Amino acid sequence: MLRDTIPTMLEPLVQKHPSPDVMYAAFMKAVNDAQAKITEFTTLMRDETSTEVFARASKSKEERPLGITPWRHGDYPGWFDLDKPWTA
Repeated sequence: MLRDTIPTMLEPLVQKHPSPDVMYAAFMKAVNDAQAKITEFTTLMRDETSTEVFARASKSKEERPLGITPWRHGDYPGWFDLDKPWTA
């Protein structure tokens, strides 16, 4: 979401424009669009759902500091059989 914000914001500065005023207007539009993206991102990050997800991830990291153990298909030979339920 934010990865392309700065390159998109600077794009009008490297393009040819008929006048400096047009370039400035294009740049300011890009800056305002970037600000809107940043505001949207900030809102999403502070959202209750996001906060719960990050809290759950932090709790999981505390409980398992070595991370998630890899899943090996050889450990569960029937994993591909859709007729039989299985649990990991």
